[in-house]
Amino acid sequence: MTEPSSTGIGGDMFCLFYDAHKKKVRALNGSGRSSKNNTLAQMRSDLGLKQGESGDIPPRSIHSVTTPGAAAGWVDTVEHFGSGKLSLEQILTPAIELGEEGFPVTELASVFWRESEKMIKKASPNFGEILKSDEKAPDGKRAPLPGEIMKNPTLANTFRLLAKHGKEGFYSGPVAEALVKVVQDLGGHFTMDDLTFHVQQGSEEVEAIKLRFNGQHIGKIFNHPVDGQPGSSADEEGVDVWEHPPNGQGIVALMALGILEELERTSKIPTFQESDHNSAPYLHAIIEALRIAFADGNWFVADPSVSKVPTEGMLSRPYLAERAKLFNPEKASDIISHGSPAQNSCDTVYFAVTDKDGNAASFINSNYSGFGTCIIPQGCGFTLQNRGAGFSLEEKHPNVLAPRKRPYHTIIPALVTNASDGSLHTVYGVMGGFMQPQGHVQVLLNMLTFKYNPQAALDAPRLCIGAGTPDQGKVLDRMVYLEEGIGEDVAGELSRLGHESYLVRWVNVKAECTISWSIQAHKKSIRFGIFKHPGGGVAPTPKLPSSTFEAPPTPGLTPVDANHEPPVQRNGSSAAVEKLKSIGLKEISWHGACEANRVTTGHWDVRQDEGGMYGLVFDNTFSKQFSKTVTFVLTVYPTACPLPRNHQIQGRPAEKETNAHGGRSRIMKIGSRNSSDSISQTGALTAEPLDSSNELQAGHHGTQLSNRGSNFFTGVLHKRRRKRHQGFARRFFSLDFSTSTLSYYHDRNTAAIRGAIPLSLAAIGTNAQTRDISIDSGAEVWHLRALNANDFAAWKHALELARAPHSPISPEAQVRADGGCRSQSSVQTSLDDASEWAKVETLVNRIRESREIARHLAKDTDPRYLPLALPKPRFERKSTASSASESPSEQSLGQSFPGEGERKPFWKRKSSSDKTNAGFFRRSVSTQPITTSSSQSMPSTPNDLAIPGPASQTLASHAEESVHDHCLNLLQNLDSISSEFAILIEANQRRRVFPKPTPVSATSRYSIDTLGDSQEFFDAETGNSSQLLTIQHESDEDGGRLEREQDSDEDSASDVEGPPNDDPAAPQVAATSAYPPKPHSLTPLPAQWVKRRIAVPPPTVLPPSLIGFLRKNVGKDLSTISMPVSANEPLSLLQRASEQLEYSQLLDSAATAASQSSIYRLLCVTAFAISTISYSRVKERSTRKPFNPMLGETFEMVREDRGFRFVAEKVCHRPVRMACQAESEKWTFAQAPMPTQKFWGKSAELITEGRVRVVLHSTGDRFTWTPATCFLRNIIAGEKYVEPVGNMTITNEANGEHAIVTFKSKGMFSGRSEDVVVQTFDSYGDDLSLGLVGKWTSHLNVTENGSPKLEQGPMWQAEELLPDVGKRYGFTGFAAQLNEITALEKGKLAPTDSRLRPDQRLLEDNEFENSEALKGRLEEAQRKRRKEETDEWQPKWFKKVEGLESVEEVWRLNEGPEGYWERRSRGAWAGMERVFDD
Repeated sequence: MTEPSSTGIGGDMFCLFYDAHKKKVRALNGSGRSSKNNTLAQMRSDLGLKQGESGDIPPRSIHSVTTPGAAAGWVDTVEHFGSGKLSLEQILTPAIELGEEGFPVTELASVFWRESEKMIKKASPNFGEILKSDEKAPDGKRAPLPGEIMKNPTLANTFRLLAKHGKEGFYSGPVAEALVKVVQDLGGHFTMDDLTFHVQQGSEEVEAIKLRFNGQHIGKIFNHPVDGQPGSSADEEGVDVWEHPPNGQGIVALMALGILEELERTSKIPTFQESDHNSAPYLHAIIEALRIAFADGNWFVADPSVSKVPTEGMLSRPYLAERAKLFNPEKASDIISHGSPAQNSCDTVYFAVTDKDGNAASFINSNYSGFGTCIIPQGCGFTLQNRGAGFSLEEKHPNVLAPRKRPYHTIIPALVTNASDGSLHTVYGVMGGFMQPQGHVQVLLNMLTFKYNPQAALDAPRLCIGAGTPDQGKVLDRMVYLEEGIGEDVAGELSRLGHESYLVRWVNVKAECTISWSIQAHKKSIRFGIFKHPGGGVAPTPKLPSSTFEAPPTPGLTPVDANHEPPVQRNGSSAAVEKLKSIGLKEISWHGACEANRVTTGHWDVRQDEGGMYGLVFDNTFSKQFSKTVTFVLTVYPTACPLPRNHQIQGRPAEKETNAHGGRSRIMKIGSRNSSDSISQTGALTAEPLDSSNELQAGHHGTQLSNRGSNFFTGVLHKRRRKRHQGFARRFFSLDFSTSTLSYYHDRNTAAIRGAIPLSLAAIGTNAQTRDISIDSGAEVWHLRALNANDFAAWKHALELARAPHSPISPEAQVRADGGCRSQSSVQTSLDDASEWAKVETLVNRIRESREIARHLAKDTDPRYLPLALPKPRFERKSTASSASESPSEQSLGQSFPGEGERKPFWKRKSSSDKTNAGFFRRSVSTQPITTSSSQSMPSTPNDLAIPGPASQTLASHAEESVHDHCLNLLQNLDSISSEFAILIEANQRRRVFPKPTPVSATSRYSIDTLGDSQEFFDAETGNSSQLLTIQHESDEDGGRLEREQDSDEDSASDVEGPPNDDPAAPQVAATSAYPPKPHSLTPLPAQWVKRRIAVPPPTVLPPSLIGFLRKNVGKDLSTISMPVSANEPLSLLQRASEQLEYSQLLDSAATAASQSSIYRLLCVTAFAISTISYSRVKERSTRKPFNPMLGETFEMVREDRGFRFVAEKVCHRPVRMACQAESEKWTFAQAPMPTQKFWGKSAELITEGRVRVVLHSTGDRFTWTPATCFLRNIIAGEKYVEPVGNMTITNEANGEHAIVTFKSKGMFSGRSEDVVVQTFDSYGDDLSLGLVGKWTSHLNVTENGSPKLEQGPMWQAEELLPDVGKRYGFTGFAAQLNEITALEKGKLAPTDSRLRPDQRLLEDNEFENSEALKGRLEEAQRKRRKEETDEWQPKWFKKVEGLESVEEVWRLNEGPEGYWERRSRGAWAGMERVFDD
């Protein structure tokens, strides 16, 4: 009902059902059959295929329709597997009500609807039933927009008939008659007998097929003793993977798993470790196993009731072993033929469900490809599927078309049981045509081999071989699609192995804009071209495999240059081109080969009504051995406003610019991206600032709006540097209204873009008091500050315009020249006035048509293109390269502007030609001769031609030249008139059009789940109509602190790429007073070993959606704000601070390595520093926060098994600061952490102030570091996760050696970055040979000269998580023990210890209501105590170290008789503050 583009009652279904009582898996085949009259001969005749001619059934043809099996399948599923508590009518009633009353259309559903609108209208005369009425739309119908209410009463009626009459309600009566009629009217052969036959046959209950899989650790994992019971026998190891049998393709997934197991058994592939996930060897094995399996599946999978399918033989171990011999670990296989077992996007909706009794259903339903055939039976409200396209037309093929036969089916549900006892393990499935068995294999291995939880297993990047649906080309080819998130080095390695690869990046380009590109291929050539998505141009991501499964950003490996590639023709045939055409993309401009080490530039003018999603294709399919590295810069700008001539990749001579439209030839110089925070991986490409000769000032610091008609707002802002405590730097910013993109540069005289953020994807916060602006893209946060109040007001208003749902084309009407904001008054224009302006627009369109005619006439009379018999005039393009020796800048600037003085900033330079010449001369420059420029150059002429000097011409030539000149003058006048009219119309439209109220979901980018969880976020806020958030500072002091931060214009390591420097904020305090001394005793250690728990009770309440709450606290420290108790985990901040000691054995290793080098000790401590954030690797830790301790609250931890003791105390309430110290015989750890959590609109910044200090007593080494800054991503929508950013420096202050930890960053849509690299330096800053590499979530390996020393094993490896960790707060075993009172603590704890906090204890016991009430009382009691206190609070156990206040705040644990551990030994807790009394 709500996603007809993915599934519907006109499609088919399959189901696997697990009976928990019998521990049995049952399967139901609900696929439809072909018509009785659909013989092979009839089909070939209908398609016009001659004898011996091969062909396929077109997927959008009426001949691809098979009997809809879903309706009968729904009925049979309820009858066979239902509990009997709900009737089919009760099940369908909610969908019926949605159809009759309407439902809001989701963003993605709207995208797919609009993509198929033309096909729906073309397919049948009944298209209006699933489109929305709109009198302004062609035919009065259109696809619904996001957030619009859509009704489908005819489909609701179809559902009612099925609910009331069962199968008879669909396969007979009005629905069946309408179905048969529309098929026959369009030339099909369906009859009522075909539908009756399907009812009589019913959905067939078949025997599910399985493979016992115990490879890749699985047998060992599932064969361990449990609760003292012995493990299973060898025959019972592993898991049973269940799939639906043929005619479904589930057997492909089972064969691939079996082949992988055989490869492991024969040592052709290793037993992969967690660190091998999505590595090149792992993916190569997956690719090849799937190719072999698909070769068999594509031949043998057919309707077993008509053709014999050797299922048992295909899954036999001997046959799988034989097929595994085709695998070559060193290269990709050629196209594989099927074997002989006898001798030896598809658009889909899937759901998995279980009940309280343990029964489970794996259910899948699909139209096959989008809306299927798009054919709608009259009065029924649904489209017919196109499953018949899965038939073969080869006479001897098992899947050949035959009457009343079921075709090859791509939809497959899956289910996994434990081999030992048959209990249910997993119910899962994926969507996407031939991607489904590939997804089954990868998701299963993610869960079992790499220990991902189900959500992470689904979210992990995948590969896809071949296409997704039959209308998207061959499945068995060498093409591999990689989702973003798979490493660049992996993509390069797969390419070296011979897997064909190309990369597609999408950019949304509006009509009458120009795409300009600059490409430099390094060492090896690459092919480039532009394709257009057939959709409506508003899709966030095209629904095509080239978008969904594409290679990651340009591979970063430098290709091996030992051998030469085979020469390629510039415009030779390409597998990528054929592939993209086959999946429905339109070839726009295929540039062909871009030669190595040369800059190739070009542009494409997007004409009126041609706006949409354009794919930039980098093709490496012609290369079987070499990966490629490419520098690529793209700019999008309005065609009427050409870019300045200095836009091109710097430092290389440029080739001629090519334009498939035949546009002007010019040298472009586009600044390359030199900043790691650019958005090159997001697919949201930016336009650079435009040329502007007339500027309007806003304030006196350079904020400006470009000249009339421009889409840019520019000026200087202060940007906070990326490293903390480095202050702000002045940077030049450019806001592009047409793409809603904010970019920044070093200054106004440089063209190199340093970073860009698409504002349509960002959350923006402002603070008028401090003039601060925060922009949170979800991948990074920019902190900006305006230079004065006027600039702040101007920038705030400009950002509001850029974020508006329908941003104006030219914002100068709304941004005043003085930097202020002009209020808009809406004046209702009369209908007559509107009608008159509509007529003006019509006249302008006619003028544009005349202009096109004049342009073609000018081209045809251009003397350069006359027959060779005529003398060739000496005309030439001004900007065409005159010789290889001349530089582009010398030609374009020196000759085009003789006598020009000082070089102006790039946004001030005038274009050398009139802007109305955009797109002039639609002829390919590559076909034009290049003439040598004369030493004298005349000024620019209106026709964009340079005349070197007088030359003798024949009379005929002069005549043609005269006609040509007249045409050029006419064209110039038409251009000028058209441009002025366009500006006039645009200005009038802005004055007379009301900003229409937009439905919330139309402008929201959040999911329905998010909307349902928190209505508060979407409520209007009183007195604030701005789309920007308001930054809240904790106090005036906070704002003052920001004001005092130093502003600077100078570069630093944070602004340019290069080796990271040491943290400038790191206080190099050598004074021993900052470090804790070695303790005199470790009471109560040593102690007898105690047993600790290994789990915590699972919570019974989900964490709340806090979107609306957070939105009101942008910029505030969230740790100081009271939140509902359901948002907490049963730990306090003090206990979370103690989690840093989970891997204390690394400090033990450092302390006992006195005989080893100091660098080894530094690496041990560095690994410990990285390990302290590993608890954040589980998403559940990001959805809840620890309790904020009461002032004076404490926490102790005595670990007799690890040999250390730990104590912490909250020493300050505002801001929250704690002090903690851990001590062992070998080392001492101390810190005074001040954690802050600030929400910036999409992400929360997690900062921990307070340096960590570690002393190794045996060596005297003193280490210090500031914990890494982390970000909690996707707070508003999407999968939440925590990732560290930037650098972290660990310094040994005893000898000056230090290690720099770099947390690698990814793109905006690439998911969490886990990679980490450690470099070590001596006291002089010189590189040392040893380092670390790995993932902060799992492991770290030592490296020597950059190469991992794998033979030594990991220096650090994360401990296993709790079983069923998703239901245990995401705790590790260490964290689960923190709130436990063991024999060591019982009766010994201070009354202020976190373990004794009653509301926290109630939360752990799942008494949420009591915990919430008690938490409120405790906080109120604390507020009362603080009001009554007259003196400043004095901590009990820690004392601030004096003399270091100017550097940082350092706290040390008190010693002596009144120290914590001494009083604990005596049990002397008298006089303690009763912080837990309410």
